[in-house]
Amino acid sequence: MKRVYTLYRVSTKKQVNISENHDNDIPMQRGACKEFVKYRPDWEIVKEYEEKAVSDFQLELLKGEGPDILLERQSFFDMNDLSAKGAVEDLMPYLAAAEDVSAEDILPGILDLITKNGKIPRIPLSFAVDVMILPEDMPQEVLTPREMAEYMAQGEDTRIDYLVSPEAFLLQVLSGAEMDHYVDENGRSSSFAGEEFVSLLESLDKLGDLRRISKRGERAELFHAGQLLAVTEEVNCLDDYFCIRSAFSGKGRIAGFPNSAGELRYPAKLYDWMGINSASEHKEEAWSFIAFCLSYTNRSDNVADRFVVLKDKFEQQIRYDKSGSYFIWRNDYDENFEGWQEIASVTPEETGLLREITEHLYFYENKSLFQIINEEAAAFFDGNISSQEAAERMQNRANLLLGE
Repeated sequence: MKRVYTLYRVSTKKQVNISENHDNDIPMQRGACKEFVKYRPDWEIVKEYEEKAVSDFQLELLKGEGPDILLERQSFFDMNDLSAKGAVEDLMPYLAAAEDVSAEDILPGILDLITKNGKIPRIPLSFAVDVMILPEDMPQEVLTPREMAEYMAQGEDTRIDYLVSPEAFLLQVLSGAEMDHYVDENGRSSSFAGEEFVSLLESLDKLGDLRRISKRGERAELFHAGQLLAVTEEVNCLDDYFCIRSAFSGKGRIAGFPNSAGELRYPAKLYDWMGINSASEHKEEAWSFIAFCLSYTNRSDNVADRFVVLKDKFEQQIRYDKSGSYFIWRNDYDENFEGWQEIASVTPEETGLLREITEHLYFYENKSLFQIINEEAAAFFDGNISSQEAAERMQNRANLLLGE
């Protein structure tokens, strides 16, 4: 009998009701799961979770309970805690012994991100990257986060990308390019209370005064007009790249995120994580399923399929030259876009750029720390406390967390 755990992820607590009163239930979640299992006699739903119960799910894993295989579209477990306490299997030995897939088959940049202290607690099947779109005539050197914030705020009629709120951009920069500048993992300490971070908060606060564009499609027109100086966007497939090229060609270029190290860094977003419960009695079967899922990604042939972590398949994805051209029917970056426009295939230089991005990925994961940063930064951006007080409170709380 296959034991099935379901987790309903929603935007409000009222959208899922696990009780027998289904007034607020969403058929596509609870109902669909039950309908799917009904026709599989060897499947049984043994537990149901709402999103608010993720912490309970984590606790079960720490107790040696829970499902055999962990599957997360995006990370919602505290994997550092699960791995440190031996609640999840190290997948490195499985990769070493596997015949169909090995560590060498995974993109080196991805492999570096998922390897922690010589172990691999889980493997993503696919990934995306966040990029910044900056003017082509802007100098190529990497700016610090403070310099980037000041650059985006300059000018009299400057707008701000609707995705770039002070809080959101702070977390995006820290998680995707900068956290190692303020957090010493080995020393279990942080340095948020210094003048540098306080100045960063104050520079980001000025972004909140800018007029934020309300429509995603306005960005290309305003960027070409010089009223929007920077755009942040996620690139998760070749189709995304084609749309960016079409909307910003001749004016913008893809760049990494600002950081104090002056290094080329792109925030990585890892999807479809898979891991094995250390308490499972079916570890070999669980690994076989994970290996199958990894190999199955080789069937991704559409340019709209998310980038996969396997080297050979990724190389195929970024070398699209079928019929020498491609048609895109919509472009969310440009509200003036007329559908079904023919797009030229990628050039060798563009393939090189996409490959280079995977060699400069950055990924920092600590949900509890990000929650602390978000809470204290929001208090400052809302005008409730000073930048110095926010930074000091952030550092004190972060040091307590890191020292645990």
